[in-house]
Amino acid sequence: MKKIYISSEDKTRKYLYISSLSSFLSKDKKVLIINMEGNRDLEIYFGIEDYIIYDYLDYFSGICDLDQSILELNDNLMIMPSAYKRDKYIMENEDFSKIDNILEFDYIIINSNEEILKNIKETDIIADYVFKVDNGNKYFINNLSINKRINSKIKKSLDNENYIILGETEIDSNTKDESLNGIWKVYLGQEKYEVQKSFFERLLGR
Repeated sequence: MKKIYISSEDKTRKYLYISSLSSFLSKDKKVLIINMEGNRDLEIYFGIEDYIIYDYLDYFSGICDLDQSILELNDNLMIMPSAYKRDKYIMENEDFSKIDNILEFDYIIINSNEEILKNIKETDIIADYVFKVDNGNKYFINNLSINKRINSKIKKSLDNENYIILGETEIDSNTKDESLNGIWKVYLGQEKYEVQKSFFERLLGR
């Protein structure tokens, strides 16, 4: 089982990442989305907000079992919804270890804030920006957003085994799930992507 944490400073972009990647992976693998966000916007995005009985806090606190806590999005794709009342249970470090025991799925996609990464290790991080703190996990970056925010010196520091550029895919509210399949093939190692250098980087040989 592989854990994937998805982050973006733009909510529309983040939900598209989650929807597109989960759809791509679930073609032949079993995928679970765990939504630990402080709202149910992702459930509204998927159109399942009216079907929620149990949530992720019910599962991790032991109130319900795994089957009760998840909703089916398609044959191979399930979601564990966020909690309407987040203060009903405070997760401890040992609770997060339960994620590693969910062996029924090939991939677990986690939606939450960055604080959760203190408790979840050995996780692939898919994002469109560089985190302030490097916690040793492997980062997969959509380079188009980075090109707009960092200079070539900082970009060069990403050239190590913990940072992999997925592509330079333009993403907005009109982007369809399947248009991101190319970057998911890079993520899975099915294709390679070579970072495109700017005119000045080519001119200076950087």
